Amino acid sequence: MKNKMWTLVPKPKDTSIVDCKWLFKMKQENESTRYKARLVTKGFTQKEGIDFTEIFSSVVKYTTVRIILALTAHFNWELKQMDVKTTFLHGDLDETIYMSQPDGFISNKHTDYVCLLKKSLYGLKQSPRQWNKKFDLFMQSRNFQRSAFDPCLYFKYYSDIPVFLVLYVDDILIASSSITLIVELQNNLSKNFKMKDLGDAKKILEMPHWEALRWLLRYLNGSMDIGIIFSILSHNVNLVGWKSQLQNIVVLSTTEAEYIATTKALKEAIWLKGLGSRVPVFHGSDEAFIVPTP
Repeated sequence: MKNKMWTLVPKPKDTSIVDCKWLFKMKQENESTRYKARLVTKGFTQKEGIDFTEIFSSVVKYTTVRIILALTAHFNWELKQMDVKTTFLHGDLDETIYMSQPDGFISNKHTDYVCLLKKSLYGLKQSPRQWNKKFDLFMQSRNFQRSAFDPCLYFKYYSDIPVFLVLYVDDILIASSSITLIVELQNNLSKNFKMKDLGDAKKILEMPHWEALRWLLRYLNGSMDIGIIFSILSHNVNLVGWKSQLQNIVVLSTTEAEYIATTKALKEAIWLKGLGSRVPVFHGSDEAFIVPTP
């Protein structure tokens, strides 16, 4: 309620009303248990063209994250992590949406009223898109550039010092050689959104590092004789993109199968080349290092 997400208004005639419900969850934190309640809309009751139009929302590519991690390791940068609280509640709505009053918060004076939403709520089909738009406007106001090849990667240069920001829904990674510039960006983010500073990055894309390490050791134990390292093509022996899967297309020859695999590899290579050409990384005062491209 403190977020002032809606106002009560008389129910308009011949208007679509979106339903809502409560979700309850127990979250284990160290030795204590925290109980959470979240109000969500029933997005499946929305009507296209009335309650929403566009719903596409970008998500960072895993390869982009690996590139930033590889650069961080190579240049010994700082890598910090932040979490956006109540992420989707920051988004502004473009449409006029009415929602039924939630259970437990029905007005005694206006039981027949409905909620006119002021902000996007969890469950709305357009909520992820509206959050992305809100965040992008903020980054533009701070003169950050948005990568044309991955819209969830932002970067800015202070003289020859780069600052990179990777957005994955509500998770944020910030990489730079300057801890001062990172803290400045963190402070600006905290002034505009409800943020939680997680310190040094310990959990990337919902995968805790320790669990990832255990998984990796199990994999290595069973595949000691298998390698995917190509020293002349990888960035300091840090692969950032690979794939191994069965093709779902019936082919007539080995050559045809190899053409299909090569096509997918070339598409990824072209994308990597574009990403690298737009994200130069300067190292020292005299040398300029460009993200390697195939």
